Amino acid sequence: MNNLKLKGLILGLICLFAFNVNAQTAKEGVKTDIRKEQRPHKTPEERAQKLTDKMTEKLGLNEKQQAEVLALNMQEIKNRKEIRDRMQNKLQAEQMARYKTVLTVEQYAKLEKSQAERQAKGKKGHHGKRGGEHHGKKDGEQRGAKGGAHHGRLSPDVKAQKITERMTEKLGLDEKQQTDILAINMQEVSNRDKIRTKMEQKLRNEQMARYKTILTPEQYGALEKLNAERQAKRAEHKGKRGKGHHKSEQKN
Repeated sequence: MNNLKLKGLILGLICLFAFNVNAQTAKEGVKTDIRKEQRPHKTPEERAQKLTDKMTEKLGLNEKQQAEVLALNMQEIKNRKEIRDRMQNKLQAEQMARYKTVLTVEQYAKLEKSQAERQAKGKKGHHGKRGGEHHGKKDGEQRGAKGGAHHGRLSPDVKAQKITERMTEKLGLDEKQQTDILAINMQEVSNRDKIRTKMEQKLRNEQMARYKTILTPEQYGALEKLNAERQAKRAEHKGKRGKGHHKSEQKN
C-alpha cells in the first residue's frame, strides 16, 4: 500500500512538473510573438530620421547640418530602393531567360505563373499594411524564381541547392534538368552577391562624397572612422557565420 501511495505521489509530481514546463514554454512563445508584433517595420522617413539622429549624436551636427543631412539621407534611402529594384528586375529577367533554355514549355509557363502569383502577393502585403507594420521583404527584394522560400543567411552552395530542390518539387525536373538548374542557380547566387557588394560600395562612396560637402573636416574624419569600424565588425561577423555554416554542413 505504501509503495502504491509513493508511486502515485511520484507520478503526480512528474505530471505537475511537465505541466509547468509546458505552461512556461507556451508563455515564452506568446512573449516571442508579442515582441515580433511590437517590432514594426520603419518607414523611409523614420529610417532617415534615426540615421540623422545617430549622426548628430556621434558627430555633433548643428541645426543647419541636421536639416541638410536629413534631406540627404531621405534622398539616399529613396535612391537605394530604386536602384535595388532596377537591379533585381534585370537579374530576374536574365535568370528567367536561362531557365527557359532548360525547362519545357509547360514547366516554364508554370514557373511564370508561380512567379506572377508571388509578386502579386508581395505587392498586396506591401501596400495593404501601413502605419509602421511589416511591408514584406527587406528592401522590397523579390526572390525571382527561387520557389518563394526565404533562405536567410545560408551559404551560396546550400542556398542554390535548396532553390533547385524547391523547383524540382514544383516543376517536376528530371535528373539532367536538376543538374542544369543547379548550375544556373549556383552562378546566379554568386553573381547576385558580387553585384550587390559592388553596388553597395558605389552607393556608399557617393553618399560619403555628399556628406563631405556638409560636414567639417573633423566631423568627416570621425565619420570615416566610424564607417571603418562598422565594416570591420561586419566582416568579422560574416567570417564567424561562414565558419558556423561550414561546421553545420560537415555534420550533415
